[in-house]
Amino acid sequence: MKRKIYIVLIMFLAVIGMSISLVLLNIHIENKNNIQKDRICNINEQFSCDTVDNSPYSQIFGVPISFIGMLGYLSIFITCFLALGIKRYANVIFYLASIGILFSIYLTIIEAAKINSFCPYCLLSFAVISLIGLFSYLAKK
Repeated sequence: MKRKIYIVLIMFLAVIGMSISLVLLNIHIENKNNIQKDRICNINEQFSCDTVDNSPYSQIFGVPISFIGMLGYLSIFITCFLALGIKRYANVIFYLASIGILFSIYLTIIEAAKINSFCPYCLLSFAVISLIGLFSYLAKK
């Protein structure tokens, strides 16, 4: 029973993660189309979504990082449905979350070392995937 509660929490967090990724994808598209807006995530030079998004690290092979994040959260969400019925899929959620956490650590290091600015939404996404990792660890027990 506890496993199912954790899985439902993970599903909720995955929806939040997809929403954050969608906001970031929208910012990316607007920046690429030179649409300038005052954004709540542009706090100062050290915390700015636009600074991070306008860096060369916002894409991999032309694919926005936010789109990759959205696919990751969607994969976790879909796997949760399988995990509700079959316990071993909880392990898959844990592995997907682990990949997401490692990728988020890498991106946060890039923000600190190369860009010298942090994206608040990206940090929020890092927190979400970390919680998913924690709950998926508890669910697979």
